[in-house]
Amino acid sequence: MRLADLSWPEVEEAVKANPVVIIPIGTVEAHGPGLPLDVDAHTVGEIAVAVGEQAGALVAPTVSYGYSSTWTHYPGTLTLKADTLDRVLSDILESLIRTGLRKLFMLNGHRHNYSIMETVARSTMDRFHSEIPDLVLATGSYWEIARDEINRLRKSDRGGMAHACELETSLQLHLRPERVNLEAIRAANRLPAGWDLGDHQPPVLLWRAWIGPDRHSGIIGHPEHASAAAGKAFFAAIVDRVSHYAGKLQRGEFTDYYSQPPR
Repeated sequence: MRLADLSWPEVEEAVKANPVVIIPIGTVEAHGPGLPLDVDAHTVGEIAVAVGEQAGALVAPTVSYGYSSTWTHYPGTLTLKADTLDRVLSDILESLIRTGLRKLFMLNGHRHNYSIMETVARSTMDRFHSEIPDLVLATGSYWEIARDEINRLRKSDRGGMAHACELETSLQLHLRPERVNLEAIRAANRLPAGWDLGDHQPPVLLWRAWIGPDRHSGIIGHPEHASAAAGKAFFAAIVDRVSHYAGKLQRGEFTDYYSQPPR
């Protein structure tokens, strides 16, 4: 069920079942010359709706704006400041909690949002755990939740999945092929990737100056391996794995979650 499609009495009734609520979080930023700006928001929103149908969860409206300061050199990128996104997500969680919902799952569709999401989850739990001891918050990025499945399905080697890459382009070819310009993608230069969405996070993160459209097109990875068929397979695998965790959250089974108790 899409939360925003319900009337308030319908929400009041739905709360009685204590459902999981998925909050998809994306952004609007450059994804090379062949993909639309809202790739992250659109993809995570579609995944969330499919998970809602498969797992019986409520789905909140997608938070379409995220923390995308890296891409502001590229026209059309819309970013929130980190503290603004923190406040937006905190307010959304508080609104859901005050509605009576107790199982909240923030699902990330844009890599740079995640550290903010973790901070918001921690601060929200610190604020409410004494008042609402049955409150449970979960966070995850869809590509990390389905990492093993994605790595089994991929065609590119490490470095092929980073940004506007095999994974993101395939998902868009599956979900809305009319918005993908393959000719522009094939003609574009791209930045070699020193990281990959299929990686586990390294022990040390490196921060360096970022280059703009005068140096590369905004593609990092190998979208030439993308296809609609691959996108369909990626999408199904991602939905299955996210649904697995949503189901465990619904049932109160946390054996394969990394638990973060309140301070």
